[in-house]
Amino acid sequence: MVLPDEKLRELVLREKLVSEKDLADALLFAKNTQVPLADCLITKGFLTDDKLGAFTAEYLGIPFIVLSQVTIPEDAARLIPEKVARRKKAFAFAREAGQVKVAMADPRDSVFLSMVARKAGGRATAYYATEK
Repeated sequence: MVLPDEKLRELVLREKLVSEKDLADALLFAKNTQVPLADCLITKGFLTDDKLGAFTAEYLGIPFIVLSQVTIPEDAARLIPEKVARRKKAFAFAREAGQVKVAMADPRDSVFLSMVARKAGGRATAYYATEK
């Protein structure tokens, strides 16, 4: 998970998405079942996948994108081969003015982003996207 549990705890409390007691219960459940805290909070209905994505993007200091809410041009979609896109959990979703926008489950992968930029012949900008 890109967003550490400690930071997630801080954010859900700051946004008042969960009470301290419910968070303590979720932390205990996550620890006992060896499930990530984020998954536990989503399963229990305290957090949505989109909200988790927004928190993660905020933590990383980059934009968040929900791919199901954008129209993706074919030339962008074909930029990253499907096998690579699945392995890297990355998808180019826009190309404009010498720049390609890439949705990534782990936007910290600067080597991959540089490779996409070279292939596109311009600059590549990382956006955080959840795996769902």
